[in-house]
Amino acid sequence: MINLLKILLSGKASLKFAVGVILGLAFSMAVILSTIGLMDGFEQTMRQGLRKSIGDFAIHSRDGFFTPDEELKQALKDVGAESYSGLLQLEAFALSNGVGRGVLVRGVEQESFTKVTNLEMPKLTDSLVLGSVLAESLNLMPQDDMVLSFAQGNNSSSALPTLQAFKVGGTVHHGIYQKDERFTYSDLAYLQSTLGLTNVVNSVLVKLSDQADQVQVENALETLRDSIGSNYIIRPYWSEFRSLLQAVKAEKVMIGLVLQVIVVIAIINAAAFIIFLSESRSQELFLFKALGMSQNKLAQGMKILVGLLWLLSCFLSFAMERFFSWLITHYGSSFLPGDIYYVASIEPILEFSDYLMVSLGALFWIAIILSFSLRQLRKSPILQGLRKEFS
Repeated sequence: MINLLKILLSGKASLKFAVGVILGLAFSMAVILSTIGLMDGFEQTMRQGLRKSIGDFAIHSRDGFFTPDEELKQALKDVGAESYSGLLQLEAFALSNGVGRGVLVRGVEQESFTKVTNLEMPKLTDSLVLGSVLAESLNLMPQDDMVLSFAQGNNSSSALPTLQAFKVGGTVHHGIYQKDERFTYSDLAYLQSTLGLTNVVNSVLVKLSDQADQVQVENALETLRDSIGSNYIIRPYWSEFRSLLQAVKAEKVMIGLVLQVIVVIAIINAAAFIIFLSESRSQELFLFKALGMSQNKLAQGMKILVGLLWLLSCFLSFAMERFFSWLITHYGSSFLPGDIYYVASIEPILEFSDYLMVSLGALFWIAIILSFSLRQLRKSPILQGLRKEFS
């Protein structure tokens, strides 16, 4: 069998054809792996960014501003909440150097907020921390001045907004473009005193645990809704982008199926390689048959050859996928703009099961398509080789 493989791969034409088959199959599998990794990386980046915004879920009162009471705090303990933090979130208009942007001002108690979201930001005092995209669009640096315009509300006797000057204390990065474009942070007590909203918030952000998955969050929400009643609205961290996350899961399956066409085309090249070998090495194959090698043994040798090509293609596809992932991670922002794809950067994520699924999928198509080529090889009579030997 080893001698048969040596003869089949002898000659520059056979080696070039084999290298072409390996490169084509490896590239097709690498494209599928990169696509799956990109989809999974996008979903995880989105979920991480959303958790950096609100923790596992947020609680809002139907009455607007409220002060968390002991009943609510006890209900959070009953569902296993690890930490929670009050949040005062208001819409405002940011003005700087003649440029304005609509923003969401979030007053937070930094220590508890960091425990809930794991979001790293500069220390909050009387300054304002801006989302990274917002700071870049307004061309603001730390210690620069900016003004926030707050609406007075329907109960105010004045139609004019409240203007409040702030110093820029630094920037924060959520990982989601829309959050980095709109969110600003201030100290909760300072914002409450500035706006005359002492000891009230309009949201409570809650974290169950670092290991809490979507099912655990949903179960906690069901229990919490029954215990605190209908006066509160509870939204999980994925609610804002629920449709997008569902679409990503559906698209991952559909794109994976469509990209199988690339694998099929590459495997057709492998079938063409078998036909090429059977024609170009017909005299050598006749000699093996004449010396006693059966058609089944010959077909088995072809299977081993194609199996080796598949195995080499798998290893090469892993290397290609790692290279593509490195490009996406480090240079993805140049061809994956955050304002369109929601995230500033994506790091493709793949599990061993993904590699196994793509590799075995390619092997499945190889088995189907090459079975037809090998069937013809088995049926070719030995006299046909004899005629070619002396033609």
